[in-house]
Amino acid sequence: MAAFGGAFAAVLLGVVLAAAVCFASSSAYQVPLFMPDPDVDAFVADPSAEGFLDQVEERFDDSGLAYGWAKRGVVLAAERAAVAWGPKGGRVVSISPGLIETDMGRQEMANQPAMQGILDATPLARFGDPDELAAVVEFLVSDQASFVSGVDFLVDGGSVAGLKALMAG
Repeated sequence: MAAFGGAFAAVLLGVVLAAAVCFASSSAYQVPLFMPDPDVDAFVADPSAEGFLDQVEERFDDSGLAYGWAKRGVVLAAERAAVAWGPKGGRVVSISPGLIETDMGRQEMANQPAMQGILDATPLARFGDPDELAAVVEFLVSDQASFVSGVDFLVDGGSVAGLKALMAG
């Protein structure tokens, strides 16, 4: 539930939503790329499982890995929600931003050396602008996207594709 933030709370309050956009991260693609683990993928897919929060501490001793896998959980939760909300006319998607020119993006760049490697692997060779991300969200909640549901939109300037190309050699 927490993955849906305000959108999920609005449904609980009886507000009818045509579309919900859940925010994940490009790290949802990077963690399984560098550390594929079907067990962890299945684990994050079911955050309502008995003892989930207790197991989080056992499974993730690194906050960066925990963040990436949590964002993978958001992508999977949006897929599940799309199945549940679809018959009621609701659409659910997730969006996975890459490096975006925000205070948080600048802080990550300054404090995490791996961020420069991600930027170097990004084919568009730049940070995304918050307005570019907002334009994708605007489209996703519009009537023009009325048949879009259950998918994640990776808005990363091609960084995940660039990382895959680097790994392939």
